[in-house]
Amino acid sequence: MNRYISLATTPYTVQDVLSELLKASSTKKKLPIVGMFLCQFDMRKGNVKIWSQLNEQYKDNELVLENIEFKTLPSGLHASSEDVITFTIPRNSLANEDVRNEPFYGVAYYNQNSYDIMEGHSEIDRSKVRMYAFGVIVNPVEKVKDNPFASITMVNKYIDNLEDTLKEWLNLNDDLNFAIFEEFFTENSTRENQSQILDSVVEENITINSSRRRHMVEYLPFWFRKFGPLIFTIWKECLLDKRILILNGSGESLETCNSLCFYMSLLSMKTNEISTDQKFITPLFTVGTTDIDSLKRLSHYSYIACTNDEILADKQELYDILIRLPSHTMESEEEAPVKIFTNNGTQIKATRNDFEQYELFVKEHLHEEVSGSLKRSCLNVTEPVSWSQFFIDSAYCIATAGTVAAPFHFHPEVIDIGDINEASDKADGISSIAEPLKFSLFFNIKTKRLYDALETILNENESLDSDGPIHISSHSLLKLNLDCFSSQDKQFVEQFCQLYFNRKIAIDYYEYFKAFC
Repeated sequence: MNRYISLATTPYTVQDVLSELLKASSTKKKLPIVGMFLCQFDMRKGNVKIWSQLNEQYKDNELVLENIEFKTLPSGLHASSEDVITFTIPRNSLANEDVRNEPFYGVAYYNQNSYDIMEGHSEIDRSKVRMYAFGVIVNPVEKVKDNPFASITMVNKYIDNLEDTLKEWLNLNDDLNFAIFEEFFTENSTRENQSQILDSVVEENITINSSRRRHMVEYLPFWFRKFGPLIFTIWKECLLDKRILILNGSGESLETCNSLCFYMSLLSMKTNEISTDQKFITPLFTVGTTDIDSLKRLSHYSYIACTNDEILADKQELYDILIRLPSHTMESEEEAPVKIFTNNGTQIKATRNDFEQYELFVKEHLHEEVSGSLKRSCLNVTEPVSWSQFFIDSAYCIATAGTVAAPFHFHPEVIDIGDINEASDKADGISSIAEPLKFSLFFNIKTKRLYDALETILNENESLDSDGPIHISSHSLLKLNLDCFSSQDKQFVEQFCQLYFNRKIAIDYYEYFKAFC
């Protein structure tokens, strides 16, 4: 059963997708608007849509804007003076649309004035509070429809315009005058030769448009550090095509949280050799309680989404993996860690091998020393050493007087930084995006190497009984740069083989001591 929301039909490499993303970042053109809206949180009525407009193709289909006031004014947003909400609208909510089709993409700028009103006052005059979200919806064109990274990049080109237009309207103090929005819609909803939008970029002279906000890619280093060794855990879950729900920390920015959806979708990328279907999990970005029915319809498809609504975390049938983000994500150095759970409430921690790989990446690619405090925080989200590993480590320590470590502590698969530089050649000239992309390309290269190594192992151990499981030793996990002592990595390999090779495997656990002693 296909676990993806949409299907890719074009030739594909990781570099192709990232190249399209970079081209989308550099072009001055924007995707034409399908719809535009202004929503308000009214102190008496709650969330309301007070103005909207759709282009000719969708003007008779209000389903495009259904529940848009809840999607762009989610719970908990009142704690922020401003924010950016990225979201999708599933096409399966429209007539004659398939659930697998790529969704519409949208972005809204949110602004409220309650913090300004509070200055110099002990109480807030609620009648003066103004909370608005002004946003646009676009339909991915042929050139970018199989690449959500390029689609989202081009949608986000509207953010500065949305912010400026909303603030200009607020300064008018005329809540019934929507002329400024109508003018903006007319200017940006014209259909041009859309297939040429990305082709118009002159690649040898690529420059980034000056935007006041960071590109989602620029958050990649932050999330890599924030997750610590758990980023390897998330990478493996993404490769298994899981439905992943991210619960945002209380009072935290949705703009930052949406960048995590973007990063995780990048981590899920696979080449044609690995998968002939969709090559990455489509990010749904912000979802809420009004999206519950849509999420239920995706029970057999992968997605990555984030929410402020705790109630979605209680609905275990909606997701396979839950990521709980702590509060004060950006400001506090000493904070609670990210936590990952299965839908039955079992916490997932990083393996000891994940921890060692993270340490190595920090040293080799970030050129930093792993401090004692960083090591302690990483170990807090890492599985304890198993008894099997403890005994083998002890044996090596005694036999070699501590001069030689057991072979599972060596990582010959370390990806040289040159490989990453070569893969990101097309990003030259856009350093603000090219450099952070290395935090994705590292894992994309690991994915290809994992697949190739596992294919070799399966071929070497193929039995005449094609219907029976293929027996491999736990020592083989070392060749995959996985943890041969962790039941988590054993389950990962079993599921990976079933998903990508359609073969069952049996791992011989007794090989622990035989392999190392």
